[in-house]
Amino acid sequence: MISVNHIMVSFISLIFGIIFFKNINLNIIKKKILPFTILINELGFIIYLILTNNFQLNQHLPLEMCYLNNILIMTSLLKNIYHPYLHFSSFFCGLCGLINHNLIDYDLITHIHFIISHTILILYFIFTYRNYKNLKLSDFFSSIKITSLLLIIVFILNLTFQSNYWFMFEKPGGANLAILFPEWPVYFIILIMIGFIAYSLVLLINIKIYKFKI
Repeated sequence: MISVNHIMVSFISLIFGIIFFKNINLNIIKKKILPFTILINELGFIIYLILTNNFQLNQHLPLEMCYLNNILIMTSLLKNIYHPYLHFSSFFCGLCGLINHNLIDYDLITHIHFIISHTILILYFIFTYRNYKNLKLSDFFSSIKITSLLLIIVFILNLTFQSNYWFMFEKPGGANLAILFPEWPVYFIILIMIGFIAYSLVLLINIKIYKFKI
């Protein structure tokens, strides 16, 4: 159902990242280290797939929510933009990826790319938390709207490429909790509900920490 080895590797990577970055200036982390790491990780993975003749448009474009968020985070950090969508989605995607994985037939490079991508999402959530201290209920709904818009765009691209990005038409393979869910479309509805719960949890955490009123 889930891979204990994957969870161990994921959380060791996360702890290492937190320890490694804790004594580094926060602006350097946000402006240089995270964007550079994302660029190298995503670009390097695509180049690797091309060189090994494994790249496929319907599988390897950075359109999965986690990889897409990495690119959005890289762009946002470089432009000093902290949109609430990234705060909500980085928590949801990062946590899902560190606990589950959708990798079936994969090599070391693919696994490293997966781990780095999802670790970065959690690190972004941690290191930019104070940037979202004024989070409001309107930000919560704005993030849901953007998530819905991205979902529609990816849906259209899925039809174009006959792909399964965001696992819209088929359950993810690999070691993950989706194996417990019914088949399409019920499992996808459950995934959306889990995302909504995760977004709600982030909002409640912010309310608890910063004591603001909705």
